[in-house]
Amino acid sequence: MQTGAVIELNADLSLSAAQISRKHKLPTADSIIYATSLRYSAVIFSCDKHFKDIPGIRYFSKTY
Repeated sequence: MQTGAVIELNADLSLSAAQISRKHKLPTADSIIYATSLRYSAVIFSCDKHFKDIPGIRYFSKTY
């Protein structure tokens, strides 16, 4: 966490998230996360089922 960055949720990023939400049927928070990762070339590692079939996401199913 010490090397992370705080990213401002501005109008441009919000509009990108809205488009992603419609295209991939993601909840709002998940679409903001995905839009941010695309904008900043970040990799998402997740076991959130919403991200299962999304391109560029490293999805891991829950094992418990």
